Amino acid sequence: MMLAHNYVDQEIIGWHMSEKLDGIRAYWDGERFYSRTGKNITAPKAFLDRMPRDITLDGELYAGRGNFNITSSIVRKTKNIEKYTDDWLDNITYCVFDTPEKSEWPFERRLAYMYEKVGTKYKNVEIVRHTIVKKEKQMYDELERVTKLDGEGLMLRKYESTYEHKRSKNLLKVKKFHDMEVKIIGYKNGTGKYKGKVGSFECVTKEGNIFNCGSGLTDVERSKPPKIGTFITVKYFELSKDGIPRFPIFMRIAERQEF
Repeated sequence: MMLAHNYVDQEIIGWHMSEKLDGIRAYWDGERFYSRTGKNITAPKAFLDRMPRDITLDGELYAGRGNFNITSSIVRKTKNIEKYTDDWLDNITYCVFDTPEKSEWPFERRLAYMYEKVGTKYKNVEIVRHTIVKKEKQMYDELERVTKLDGEGLMLRKYESTYEHKRSKNLLKVKKFHDMEVKIIGYKNGTGKYKGKVGSFECVTKEGNIFNCGSGLTDVERSKPPKIGTFITVKYFELSKDGIPRFPIFMRIAERQEF
């Protein structure tokens, strides 16, 4: 399966954007479903009969926003599965977002192929809607909208990208950012194109946890960084178990003068 990296301020203008579904990832080979680890997902015959037989698909078995526990309780059953036919038919939709069948084709052609072969012809199957990112704010606005609706986040696919059977930089996942104010306590020297400039700020949180933040810095900020002791605001995905912001991105100088 094609797996995603986290979005950490990459250039994504022109990429395809879709909602990240909080379901169970499932590969359809034309006869049965498999998990991302290659294990068989046992579905009742009536549900399998509603699936297309002449195409392989990649998607999520999904019971709707905020309903992962319902999805899991239905999909993960392995015994006496026919007893749960109504649960599958009434609650689970196979939401497809790609086809590995034509992996060498650009994504746009694969998407058109899916609409041609699947479209709206099959009950309990739905092709995930994609839109083109025209500006970064559009992505953040959509992330805010989806999050308020109890959605998990967004997926971003690079324009004209092929299907890769591995974790790919052409596929990114985006979740709602958090932010915090931290203090600059040092600098790390830049390398490559940033040689002779600041590569990242060494920062400390209110709790005393130290980390580096290099994403989000402009060339001006790398050449003339804020003074050591300056408080800045960083955004991040989540905190590690040690209280360190994961994938921090510099946003701005903060008004705070002390913790």
